[in-house]
Amino acid sequence: MALQKKRVRRTIVAGVEIESAEEENLVTEAAKWYLQAKQKLLQYAIEKRKERITAPARILKDELKLPEPPHSRLPDELAQVINGVLKALKKRRTEYLRRFQDWWNKVVEVGNQHGLESYRAMKPKVEALISSVPNNPFDPTWDSDIQKRFAEVKEIWSKIRLKDSNERNFRWRYHVPPLVKPPKTPEFKLLGFDAGARVSGGGKAKTLTIKSQDGEIFLRLLLRQPGVSNHGRGSYREIWLHIILEDESRKALLLSDKVQAKFIRLRRRTDKWEAHITVEKEVSFEKPRVIYGIDIGMKDALLFCVPIFIDSQETTETASEGKKLIVVEAGQFWHRLEVEDAQWRKWQFRRSGKVKEGIKGKRMVWRILKRRRRRRREVTKHLIHQIVNALISQLQRPCAVAIERLKGLRNKPHLTDKRSQWKFHRWAYRFLLETLRYKLEWEGIMIIEVPPYGTSQTCPRCSHRDKRSRDGRRFRCTKCKFQHNADAAGAFNIAMRAVEQLQSSRDLQEVSIAESAWKILTGKPMVLKY
Repeated sequence: MALQKKRVRRTIVAGVEIESAEEENLVTEAAKWYLQAKQKLLQYAIEKRKERITAPARILKDELKLPEPPHSRLPDELAQVINGVLKALKKRRTEYLRRFQDWWNKVVEVGNQHGLESYRAMKPKVEALISSVPNNPFDPTWDSDIQKRFAEVKEIWSKIRLKDSNERNFRWRYHVPPLVKPPKTPEFKLLGFDAGARVSGGGKAKTLTIKSQDGEIFLRLLLRQPGVSNHGRGSYREIWLHIILEDESRKALLLSDKVQAKFIRLRRRTDKWEAHITVEKEVSFEKPRVIYGIDIGMKDALLFCVPIFIDSQETTETASEGKKLIVVEAGQFWHRLEVEDAQWRKWQFRRSGKVKEGIKGKRMVWRILKRRRRRRREVTKHLIHQIVNALISQLQRPCAVAIERLKGLRNKPHLTDKRSQWKFHRWAYRFLLETLRYKLEWEGIMIIEVPPYGTSQTCPRCSHRDKRSRDGRRFRCTKCKFQHNADAAGAFNIAMRAVEQLQSSRDLQEVSIAESAWKILTGKPMVLKY
């Protein structure tokens, strides 16, 4: 029985080759126009203090005096991008004053608690910054006065931390979250443009025009030279982009009848073009027979997955044989990141100026450091994709996955040793959640978010909640003396809360589970390889 239907999207990244130099020049001219229009349109919205751009074609032509676009639909695509940027910028700037005041209150609290007077030297600058924050999130002073005042606060704060570290052996970073930076207006520098179905000539089908020829994939764009005043269809030139994909499964996905290619984001990096193609399909979420609770950790296990069987013939004995619990160990993940960070720190030390370098040497170090920084990010993403794919392959269908609704983890510094601090800041928790969510929904698996309060303090057997039951990595109930791994107990409680949410819904009022469901924890977990 299908509970609900939903249209889900994912992005496929591919290389792009353009057949002739003339066509590549036309695509480059279109990308230059798009970049210039995006910069000026955002600047126009900030100056006019607009929260949303309407009639972008008229604004670009009459007020910004830009030439005619390479395609008549590009201004509409551009407006969607700018409106998304304005919405995100408004949200961040509206919340900035509250976040900065919370940071300052925490500094005052910690300073008074430990008898530190050094932070008081920063008070006049902090008050000046707070008083100068404008109410309008699109005020031009955000990029001028606010940034200057923040730089003054940051300079004094760095001196205070260094002084207290040398004289009092006190580390502020272990007690106070990082200094909150005021959001600046984004600066667009990457050459490229965004195109929908109309730019691809898809017409009413609202999909990109894609064809396959001799096992290769080609995508069509209709473009013209910027400044051409003729709006007829005959003014466009048909350009077929050669989409380069080595993965055969992704090729089959682009050509599948069940999947629609809706959007392409074309970008130029150095001398190569890159395409981010957004595809969409409709999925049906079926009534789950298994609810998986996933506890996301950082030390021993990155993921601990505990199933609860509902309305099924699975018995407690067969469920606890040890092939149902799934754990993703953290050792391999952190080892890979340590190797990458060691290389990055080596080149970061050479860039610091402690090693004498000539002009050519400095340029070489800077180039290598940029590559290493990008590699650190890409290795983290690659490992997370591997982990999520391996986890999904082990789930029994139909099922649902429950995760915690956690927020504000970066604002809670509670770790004192350097290694734990390094893990905390290298832990890509948000990216892991987003990857888990979109991959599960793409496979037709329902995601259930539950409140996190008390999941690590509640006993899976007797449901007694006591914060004293959690002792580091072990859980020991103060009432029934049940003992187990704390991550496993938390994952079980997450799954139970998801069951309670399903029981309260109209479609799944008949959901029930066995009273001995907690015995699933007695089995030996399966360690997932990735």
